[in-house]
Amino acid sequence: MFNKKGNNSNHSTISILIDARIYGYLFSPIIVSLIKRDIKIIVYAPLSILNKVKLDLPINDLISYKDLDSILKKNSFRYFIHLIVLYFLTPEIFLFRSMKLYENSRQEAKLFKRIILGIAKLCPKLPNNKVNITLSKISTAFLKNPFDSKTILVASQNSCPQLLGLKSQKVVTVMESWDHAVKKPNGYASDIVFAWNSSLREDWIASQHDQLVHVFWPLKLRYAKKFGLVHEVSSDLISKRKFCVYCVTATRRFSSPIIIELEKKLIRDLSKATGLAGWDLLIKPRPNGEFGEFDDVLKEFSNTRIGAMQSQEVDVPANYFLDDGYNATRFAEVSGAEFIINAFTTFGLDAAAANLPVLQIDIRDAIGYGASNFYYENDHIKKYLLTDNYVLKLTGDLVDGFTHYLSNPNDFPVKYSNALKHWLFTEESETEAIEGLIEEVLGD
Repeated sequence: MFNKKGNNSNHSTISILIDARIYGYLFSPIIVSLIKRDIKIIVYAPLSILNKVKLDLPINDLISYKDLDSILKKNSFRYFIHLIVLYFLTPEIFLFRSMKLYENSRQEAKLFKRIILGIAKLCPKLPNNKVNITLSKISTAFLKNPFDSKTILVASQNSCPQLLGLKSQKVVTVMESWDHAVKKPNGYASDIVFAWNSSLREDWIASQHDQLVHVFWPLKLRYAKKFGLVHEVSSDLISKRKFCVYCVTATRRFSSPIIIELEKKLIRDLSKATGLAGWDLLIKPRPNGEFGEFDDVLKEFSNTRIGAMQSQEVDVPANYFLDDGYNATRFAEVSGAEFIINAFTTFGLDAAAANLPVLQIDIRDAIGYGASNFYYENDHIKKYLLTDNYVLKLTGDLVDGFTHYLSNPNDFPVKYSNALKHWLFTEESETEAIEGLIEEVLGD
């Protein structure tokens, strides 16, 4: 997969941009391997999370830390140049995935952004394959590399695209989340990209148009993979009755009111159906959600309970960190479930990685759930979650349909989970993948 290359003195120091705490989780094992090779590492992080990032990463004299805010502030005008060029020259379907999302963005945006979006709609657009490279060239014009090394490791969809893509840089992008290949323009041209698997590699090339894209490993899921290897899934029930788990997609902290309302209706209907079938329902909240979001549902349905949450001081969706203790707790809670219900979130991937049965539901044709079509139409969900096999399609009255399924369950959850896990991971181990990444990064 990778070309084996020796160490090079030009890469004795590597910069790593960690602008959100989840990116610290992403890069932690890579940093461990770089330290073993005596590579000096400069971590750039915002002051607001810098001390927390230091706690999230290994402690070693080879790691030094620098303030990312000062660099962003010094180049703040480049952010606005990048933003204007992005909105003016990017086709709406690439920028927002759908015209409906484009219109929603206009309505929810602040005045300045609404004006930009309104004008942008009238402008001619670049071909998709020219967007990222053009953004790099324009936003970094006359810029000297602001980082203290040529080689820079960044996570996909980071907050610094206006500072990346210089000829004097070797920008290495590591895919943090599976939807980043198609979510929106990455905002800069990468020299090397590391994608989760071969399918997402092809998606990245087709959507982002970087050409040197390697198959890597889904580091985001390593905690779940570890759980699946160490713990056998217990058939013992946590409660006296059978129970299933619903994975929450939205939170009122950050999500659109449309998805919040849709999901609350779905959770109520699932609670009602499980109650009628004599089952319990465990709501697994989002890690960056709010305490008390589902108190009204818990009061309404005695068969429903909520999973553990970890207090998070989250100012943006990506600024959270899940420690080993919390990960162990939330998997211990769900491991006795008959299956994990997944609608349009990503925890189904985590569950499959941990060898837990996953019931993927499709509710587009259920009465009152027409709005779900907007979320199911997202490329990554439609292509990889709504497969032709082992998906439970609920039509008509959702409560009746799901109650019937609980009374007559099948083997869809086990088969779907196995298929999803097979798609996620290559035969290569996490350690082998990281070593391959480092060999490629250190090579010329």
